[in-house]
Amino acid sequence: MMVGRRAELGETRTDVANRRAELPAHVAEAFARLPLRPAIRLSKAQPEDPVIGQLGGRGPVGGMLWPVLGDGTPLGFVARLDLAALARPR
Repeated sequence: MMVGRRAELGETRTDVANRRAELPAHVAEAFARLPLRPAIRLSKAQPEDPVIGQLGGRGPVGGMLWPVLGDGTPLGFVARLDLAALARPR
């Protein structure tokens, strides 16, 4: 699956605060106590999206030998993400 950079990734603290304001007070207070950390949401790239990564499939190795276990079994490819593309402001 190719991963695209979608609008959801551009949420600001204000966006999150506005959504929090719509919650019942006791839920908002519990939410505020959570140890929040920066995160990204991965979604399937649409045709108009720039592709910034890949989940699964054949890994891009660019002429390198694919890593293998001691018995010669190839390791599985998990993901590739272009973190510089994620960090670029839109």
